[in-house]
Amino acid sequence: MATPRASVNQQVQIGPEVTPGTAVAAGKLLVAFSWTMGLKVTTKQFRGTGRQYASASAVLTEMSAGKIAGPGDFAQLVYPLSSLWGSATPTLHSPSTTAYDWIWTPPLTGSYAANAKTYTVQVGDSVDAEQYAYVCFTGFGYSFDRKQEVAIDCDLLSQTFTDGITMTATPTEVEQSPMAGAQFNVYLDTTSAGIGTTLLTDPLKVDYKASGYYDPYWPINRAAQSFTSLVDKEKKHELKLALQANSTGIAVKGNYLETGDRAYVRVSGQGSVIDSGNSIHASMQHDMAVFCSEVAEFSDVDGVYAVEYTFQVAEDSAWASGTAQKMTLTNLVATL
Repeated sequence: MATPRASVNQQVQIGPEVTPGTAVAAGKLLVAFSWTMGLKVTTKQFRGTGRQYASASAVLTEMSAGKIAGPGDFAQLVYPLSSLWGSATPTLHSPSTTAYDWIWTPPLTGSYAANAKTYTVQVGDSVDAEQYAYVCFTGFGYSFDRKQEVAIDCDLLSQTFTDGITMTATPTEVEQSPMAGAQFNVYLDTTSAGIGTTLLTDPLKVDYKASGYYDPYWPINRAAQSFTSLVDKEKKHELKLALQANSTGIAVKGNYLETGDRAYVRVSGQGSVIDSGNSIHASMQHDMAVFCSEVAEFSDVDGVYAVEYTFQVAEDSAWASGTAQKMTLTNLVATL
């Protein structure tokens, strides 16, 4: 009897595509996240006149879709973020010769789809494996509190998969660099120039979600087995902050919700040391201009009386000539 394919043995390898949809070697091994991948197909059944049951069937569209989830990672998050916000050019984090800064400042106008990095992804083990081309992330979110790891949730799509492939040999593992809520601070300020100045001492939970980035494009072409490119959608960027319902937490209502003024939020995480000679840590810094759009009813969060605000990420034309958000990851990843 053949050895069954075991979920515990599944590996995920990835490679950045030069031409979207043209498969490449998947030479990097990613181990930080759990991947859920599978076929997404629409079909049409045809019932002949006077017949009670369908007598023919045809495929209309065939693609794949899935998501990644698991603990946040200062290093491996460069892959989904490069799909959402385009390929960043990593630069050495001075004075280090080994640590790099990956910086994304998503533009306020223009096509995101035209700059989205796509990947070839292989999923499987020694028993069997599938290959997915034109893998592109369409959403990215993180959430955390003080007692848990940072939870990541990213949606993705790809062209239809190929089964029975041989996975790229001897991949290079991208070393894990996990994130925990205990490594983070949250700041709330009134100006972009002052962002990162005023530490919130009593945040209870942070929840950020970027979603709805792309749809597949389906031109009439019988030679195309799956979609042929991506189409930009109207994107959504939402931040939720649960704060202790004390004078500082309740003041957000009067300072931002009722006035319509922008707030400037920094979510800043510092991980383990990655360059001991220069005392450089793995890190994530996510800066956002936001409007406060909603306040929830008071609630209990781990026994603490709390209030949760919802913010919409917003552009500010005066912030560095036009900025809505900026993400910086510092890690040991020199290239995708």
